[in-house]
Amino acid sequence: MTKQRSDVAAGMNGVVAKGFERGLSLEAIRRELIDYALINGFVAFIRIHEVRTDDMPSFPGQTILTGMLIVDLKPGPAATEMRHPA
Repeated sequence: MTKQRSDVAAGMNGVVAKGFERGLSLEAIRRELIDYALINGFVAFIRIHEVRTDDMPSFPGQTILTGMLIVDLKPGPAATEMRHPA
């Protein structure tokens, strides 16, 4: 996600994994990623692509869902600057 800040990239991967474990929707995970990025001094532009299917032979009667979050990070104001503008 960001080559300059591998700690932020790892943290964002953790946000996604924990959100998935908690059963959050992709939109809820997107909002958490945006918040995480802001706290770490970035602005996140995130697009979601979701695919659903009901006709997988190995999963009769089940809906299969997969999602992709495309994340673009840009340096932004630090969280403290956003809360306390000069």
